[in-house]
Amino acid sequence: MAGIGFKLRRLTQDESLMGYFQGYVSAGLICCGPWILTVITLSMADLLFSNLSESGRPNLFRLLIVYAYAFSLVTTGGLQTVVTRYLADRLYAEDPHRHVPTYVGLCLLNSPIQGVLAGLGLGFLPMPVAFKVSGIALYVLVCNMWLLMIFLGAVRAYGSILNAFILGALASLGLMWALSSFQELGLLMGFLGGQAVAYLWMLRLLLKEFPSPTMAWDFTFLKYFRKYPALGLGGWLLNLGAWIGVFVYWTSSYATVYYGLPSYYPYHDVAVFLALLSIIPALVIFFVRVETDFYEGYRAFFGGITTNKVPYSELQRRKAEMVDTLLTGFSSLLQVQGLVSLLVAAFPDIIFSFMNLPPATVEMTRN
Repeated sequence: MAGIGFKLRRLTQDESLMGYFQGYVSAGLICCGPWILTVITLSMADLLFSNLSESGRPNLFRLLIVYAYAFSLVTTGGLQTVVTRYLADRLYAEDPHRHVPTYVGLCLLNSPIQGVLAGLGLGFLPMPVAFKVSGIALYVLVCNMWLLMIFLGAVRAYGSILNAFILGALASLGLMWALSSFQELGLLMGFLGGQAVAYLWMLRLLLKEFPSPTMAWDFTFLKYFRKYPALGLGGWLLNLGAWIGVFVYWTSSYATVYYGLPSYYPYHDVAVFLALLSIIPALVIFFVRVETDFYEGYRAFFGGITTNKVPYSELQRRKAEMVDTLLTGFSSLLQVQGLVSLLVAAFPDIIFSFMNLPPATVEMTRN
């Protein structure tokens, strides 16, 4: 993501308040845009279409979307880290023409596997076939969208990426309204259509940024799974660790079973969402400052090695600068995240007063 980060860092270095604000807000939306706008879309759906379910909200519609996002992050975690390393090496070798063929190969490998996994997960549940088909399609689409975000990290047209997120959210709401006569199925299909719009918009950006002389696929990235097995395992464990607590609550006695799926536990899940919301400032600082500063040091260090024209003492100095960048960045992250976490834990009822949180959610957010 350093490609976008450099552009946004220049905005934050603008002496005007508008440039500073635009840089950090854009960074926050790019880092967390998909799930923030998804939550906003679901919230708007609750307000607009609350009459479409007996409980006052579209249960199955929401449940399938939550499952799609949760499990897609876990199952693509290893792919994301390994492919990111492969793309970084291609950019360093000034070979960006492999981006599109690599993404085609990645989708050809990932889509059928994810489709089978989703089919096994939903195929035997007691729910209408149309919901199963839509749920599987949404899951595969979201998986490919997470992978596409890796490739867009090198695209500096941050405005176009933001437009894709916003366009997808608006298209979802519009299609949900147009298909609302089909009840919850219409809402699910409308959301799927809106996400497809966002995906195609971002795919267009990739094709425009990295034109390829051929649309053939490339599976060279598979070698990196043997070369860096710990990297793939680490990416998978990272995303699994972020969701394992939620999975435990879903399978507890507090959750209910709806159409064969363990339903989300709303008090806990809202508290988890608020906790994730509180880490956005730290993510933005890492995205705009730490990652870009470290990349510059990394480029200078390894550039000195490959050219064989930099004395050893200079390489030592550049290495020390890389370490100092990491330590300084880590210190800044601790300070910012520590302050935000302290305020959220101490005053969740005040900070999130506009949400009218129930006492159980407030207490879970504190803990």
